[in-house]
Amino acid sequence: MNSEFMHHPIPPVYDENSAVLILGSFPSAKSRETGFFYGHPQNRFWRVAAAVFGEETPKTVEEKKRFLIRNRIALWDVIASCGITGSSDSSIRNAYPNDLRPILEKARIRRVFVNGRTAGRLYHQLIEPETGVCCVCLPSTSPANASCGAEELANAWRAVKRAVDEAENENIKIRKIREDEIGKVGAFYDECVWALVNSVNYPHWMYKEYPSENSVRASFLESAQFLCEQEGRVVGAFVLNDDPQGAYEKGSWSKALQPGAFAVIHALAVAPEKKGRGIGRKMVEFCMEEAKKRGYAGIRLDVVPGNTPAQRLYESFGFKEAGTLDLDRGYEDIPLFTLYEYYFEENGEEP
Repeated sequence: MNSEFMHHPIPPVYDENSAVLILGSFPSAKSRETGFFYGHPQNRFWRVAAAVFGEETPKTVEEKKRFLIRNRIALWDVIASCGITGSSDSSIRNAYPNDLRPILEKARIRRVFVNGRTAGRLYHQLIEPETGVCCVCLPSTSPANASCGAEELANAWRAVKRAVDEAENENIKIRKIREDEIGKVGAFYDECVWALVNSVNYPHWMYKEYPSENSVRASFLESAQFLCEQEGRVVGAFVLNDDPQGAYEKGSWSKALQPGAFAVIHALAVAPEKKGRGIGRKMVEFCMEEAKKRGYAGIRLDVVPGNTPAQRLYESFGFKEAGTLDLDRGYEDIPLFTLYEYYFEENGEEP
């Protein structure tokens, strides 16, 4: 097969909300044929990206474009034109770079990622000297990179989602609510519970009963109700106090603590459209810092067994299970709760 000098045939995908830019080297023969990025069925880009963002793999070109825009990803390639043999990156000669200025001027790109070492080498040679913007090199999703398995790829490419989450959460503020916000936070909880009731109600919350405006008012009076806001809109809420609201003394705790020596997190909720964007992590991080500032030895909490999103969240911070038991709360449909604990001293932190 002879080398051909080719010009990049696919325009970039981006808009003013794009937060990250992913660059490949140059479209493969199959991508040039289909008219869109990563068109070879064995290239794992779309499967990995979808897995990282917790979505179904997009199939059509329009689905792929919507996926990128929805997840604030700009997509293009390093090379504008070059000599290339088929789809072989190693055959690339006389490469000229794409002009990234239109993307960088329209969108506030927080991080540039490159797909594979060839794209990284070419970026360093051709683009970085002009833009002064460094890139992060991720393992190639090409089928030629067969030594890199699906799990290894996904773990590395999660850096893209973390960068998008950071951009999403730049303007987030967490604070105690004011009295005039009780109704607003109650309505926020109603929205969250309604979405759960109509999908999978992991925490077994009850619409208009708990959490609700009444529970928000009670927590406000204890100075324990917090909200998470972004640009004036409530995107999260939780209660932080030292009241277990149940028979925590029955737990299989690893450390003996008197009541009032530990903080407790209750009713942590994220806006339905913001799930998976790192807001839950932001709120747990806040709770941990706040509990340390108040001098608590650690944090204890409980979740409904099977509430896997909450369990994964807390376990990712190092919380450990402390038994599953009846907390004498009187909820017939929730007879058991799984307890979790985290102690600052045991994790090398000073309370």
